Amino acid sequence: MAQAKRIGWIDLIRALGACAIVLLHVTVSTFQVVDIDPVRKNTYILGGIVLCRWAVPAFFMVSGYLLLDPTRPFGWKRAWTHARRMLLVLATFGLAFSCLEEAAYYLSEGMRITGQLLIDAAVDVLTGHTWDHLWYVYALMFVYLLMPLLEHLRSRFGERGLTVLMWVLFSGVLVVPTMLDTGAMAQVLSWPGQLGGWRNEIWWSTLIGLVNVLVGNYLRTASRTRLIAALGVGALAAMLALSSWSLASGWGSMNFVYMHESFLPTLYAAGLIVVVRHLRGDETLPERSLAQVLAQDSFGIYVLHPLFVHVVLMAIDPLAWPPVVYECAFFVVVTAVSVVATRVLRHVPFVGRLL
Repeated sequence: MAQAKRIGWIDLIRALGACAIVLLHVTVSTFQVVDIDPVRKNTYILGGIVLCRWAVPAFFMVSGYLLLDPTRPFGWKRAWTHARRMLLVLATFGLAFSCLEEAAYYLSEGMRITGQLLIDAAVDVLTGHTWDHLWYVYALMFVYLLMPLLEHLRSRFGERGLTVLMWVLFSGVLVVPTMLDTGAMAQVLSWPGQLGGWRNEIWWSTLIGLVNVLVGNYLRTASRTRLIAALGVGALAAMLALSSWSLASGWGSMNFVYMHESFLPTLYAAGLIVVVRHLRGDETLPERSLAQVLAQDSFGIYVLHPLFVHVVLMAIDPLAWPPVVYECAFFVVVTAVSVVATRVLRHVPFVGRLL
């Protein structure tokens, strides 16, 4: 990773965000593979809203804050350099993960593993059907390619042009779909089953990333930080209230209000960012501190950690461990191994520079 002057609050967001993503997948993967009691599952869901659901929007916002810095023009050359890195991550780690998934499928169906497996895995990557968490990498790749267009928009219409675009996309990509999900229109239009399918496509994920990138750019000069922080608190309260009510009513968790497709996690992330920026400031994190290590390795942690989550769940029985002890131990092990793996892979030719 380039050793340019690092910004303390951004590194802290990256470190906390990496931990949040690992914790989220530790809990979600657990209740997907074992039948845990409802109270524990609901605790995972509500705790995840508070501790985890802000992370991916915040990652995009940090990118927008840095890449749309008017003092450092991005340009097509930088855009392609950044996008190519994401493309190569998909062609290496994405392909490897798809090979593992296809191999598991072949074996479960009693099929012989042949060269067709590699072809199937390549098709998975090309069509965006590799491991779910890599949607972020696909979206980031296309967002990078859109940065020069955003700079052109700013050069023509000023910062206000980007702000107007942000609000338009925020409303159309995040607010309207979430409100359709929560209202009677969901039944009238069969939104989750038909139009809602749009939100499973790479191009829609790119729009979600673009919205959050524009929010990150907006936060650079936003003056009403107390209002933004208050909106963040309100968004968190709304997610918790709606999900708690829905769980208590037996209707499920209303996951569409706290997933990254919703406007509420974006507001929560923006509020959290302005608070962390205010409390931490720009001062660089202490050298070799845990937070700095996690920040430097945050992308590698994001890419690699699901592999270790799967390995741990194959090796242990979650129900054999006491609650809380299990989650903490699982989280620490996966985070630590992901950091070690990231640092080891950095010494591997070609692959190392991707992480």
